[in-house]
Amino acid sequence: MHPGGVRLQPATGRSKPARGAKTVDNVKYDVKGDTLTITIDLKKDLGPSASGKTRLIGSTRGGVKLEGKDGISLNVSVYRKI
Repeated sequence: MHPGGVRLQPATGRSKPARGAKTVDNVKYDVKGDTLTITIDLKKDLGPSASGKTRLIGSTRGGVKLEGKDGISLNVSVYRKI
């Protein structure tokens, strides 16, 4: 359990952050009580998408379950059109 928050687990095997981690590919998230805070550095560039039509800025790489938040998941993709 993360102090002041909850431990986060990936919903799928696609992206496995370290135990207690709160950042996945430039998406930083934190749960305190009933509030979810998401922070993304919009200056980052993680490379082209699979289609090559966009540039990825941040992603959870699929759904991430918020442990202790009964069935609530987070799924974020932030991208720039090329």
